[in-house]
Amino acid sequence: MNSHTPPSQLDGFFLRLRLGKWEQGPGGTGYCVARITGVENESSTRNSKTSIAVNVGGVKCLVESQYISNHDFTKDELMAWWGATLKGGGNIPSEEDLRLKVKEMKMLGV
Repeated sequence: MNSHTPPSQLDGFFLRLRLGKWEQGPGGTGYCVARITGVENESSTRNSKTSIAVNVGGVKCLVESQYISNHDFTKDELMAWWGATLKGGGNIPSEEDLRLKVKEMKMLGV
């Protein structure tokens, strides 16, 4: 991800998120697919940081950049996200929605 892209413009994009250590067994990576839902800025007298709000399988949380992978999703991670999203009553983006996001990514230089 290009660190110069304002996080507020990333709503609706997906990222690969590290949730834990590598799991044992086939396909266990410790990573999952998360959908960006917003941004939260936190500042104090010592420092300022931006957390990204995501939805992971129906659970909303804030993550910091050190937990975001710069590698592509694996097929197993995408299938796990798909299953968890449907099970949780969430919506899978349409093909048209995904095409618009790809176009938007190119415009942002992401």
